[in-house]
Amino acid sequence: MSALPTVLHPLADNDRIRVCHYRSLDQIDATAIARWQDLADLAVHPNAYLAPDFVLPSLEFLMGDTPFLIAVSERKTDAGWQSIALGVFREMTPSKTVPFRHLQALRSPHGFLGGLLFRRSGHDLAVERFFADFVQCDHGPWRALVVADFPMFQLLSPQQLDALERSGSRWIECGRSQRASIRPSEARPDWPHGLLSSRSAKNYARRARKLATRGEVEHRLRRGDDITDATIESFLALEDTGFRKDAKTSLRSHSNHERFFRTMVTRLRDRDGVFFFELVLAGHVIASTCNLVSGSNGIAFKLGWDPNYAEYRPGIQNELAMVGAMRNELSHLQHTDSGALQGSFMERLWPDSDVHVDGVFTCERMAHWVARAIRTAADWRNHWRGRTG
Repeated sequence: MSALPTVLHPLADNDRIRVCHYRSLDQIDATAIARWQDLADLAVHPNAYLAPDFVLPSLEFLMGDTPFLIAVSERKTDAGWQSIALGVFREMTPSKTVPFRHLQALRSPHGFLGGLLFRRSGHDLAVERFFADFVQCDHGPWRALVVADFPMFQLLSPQQLDALERSGSRWIECGRSQRASIRPSEARPDWPHGLLSSRSAKNYARRARKLATRGEVEHRLRRGDDITDATIESFLALEDTGFRKDAKTSLRSHSNHERFFRTMVTRLRDRDGVFFFELVLAGHVIASTCNLVSGSNGIAFKLGWDPNYAEYRPGIQNELAMVGAMRNELSHLQHTDSGALQGSFMERLWPDSDVHVDGVFTCERMAHWVARAIRTAADWRNHWRGRTG
């Protein structure tokens, strides 16, 4: 395959707008990555799962031979080309669930948040060009764009949805769920224990006192150069315990997943895009959580704890301490997604929640096919998460 991306100019009378399609890693050079990272940093809704330091290691180590399409809308400025919108997709052939060719948002096995990237400045132009180029099928055979776990607050405004419908596109929601989240910039002085019921607060305080009888207890925030090889090793060891180890879902259960994690953390560490929060007992890390950062948004990626200290609830103790740190060291974050499923224990620890939607952007002329194809929201969720053909 050629090492050059496919470049399209959708507007015959405007050579300052273009679309780039990347279908192999060797097409994505350092300049393209720099423009992508600039968009990720300045997106109206930053999403670490769509940043190059997450996506590229995912494609290299986790996705195997899975075909992909990275679609980027760009505009020409006095300083050169600038990425204004981006999505990462699979090109899907017709199936029983979706009876026409379509784009499906590509999900990494370790990605827990869907979405698209739109540049904050010129947001309306970014949205307009993206959907004109991809949803309306000006330059491809696709008849729809399918997304899952799309945060509702990132969805298009009612005005923009109206404009899409006038131009021949339509949004159809097929399912929704709730996910715990937190807004550190709105932290209250009584965090973290003020978030708990009186009974729970007393319970965890009692366990913390008992833990302190075993040795000196510390809470450590590790960012940038403070993230050492020992930090990564401790986390991987703790994450590879209990049910994850038994079910072989831990990062260390598969060598390529561990390589993905090490590569991702190394890349993110260099630009302060990752932090770890640790619970340390007598110099030994007994709980650790890894968190990703893009722009002013955070994502709780994964966590682990030592089951030998289960009676003290080290994982929850560590989460509570991290919430406390969000009043101070982490107060620069505007929003943090828990990455947890609806009904998770995180809903008892984090005060906010977001609505996530599954749905499809489709051409108007194909809406009747979509309506016939949707049997249940579960059918769509299974299809989009890769569990059906």
